[in-house]
Amino acid sequence: MIKPILQYPDPILLTPSKPLEKTDSIDTINVLLTDLYDTANSIECVGLAAPQIGINLQVFYIKKGFLRKNSDIFIINPIIINESREHSIIQEGCQSLDEVYIKERPTNINVKYYTDFYDIRASFKPFNITLTGFPARVFLHEFDHLQGVLINGQ
Repeated sequence: MIKPILQYPDPILLTPSKPLEKTDSIDTINVLLTDLYDTANSIECVGLAAPQIGINLQVFYIKKGFLRKNSDIFIINPIIINESREHSIIQEGCQSLDEVYIKERPTNINVKYYTDFYDIRASFKPFNITLTGFPARVFLHEFDHLQGVLINGQ
């Protein structure tokens, strides 16, 4: 279902999200994933984080072609393992903000995450990948939402 996107200064956007747990309801998580997918695909965006639709869980969605060449991806319980010392500075926009901001971010990151709630329940190992350039920036932008951080410095 398409959900409204929360706008700053909604307190949900500024609250760190909780990780998904093995005990979380599969039905609840499936509804969240569907809502993220439907909402993101109803607007012009690269990705969308659960807090932006009012759910403070560590989940975000990235459209096909930005992290994976041929498929969309859900990122669940992500962890930044390390970041490069090299940074880039470019403009970023956000569906929860009215303005575009200049944002400095690492150009390379190593991350760990799940892509499926079943992976967590079955105690599968998470994915561990290195991202460079724009994919790293997209991942970090959505990851920030899970930390309660926006590109306007809030």
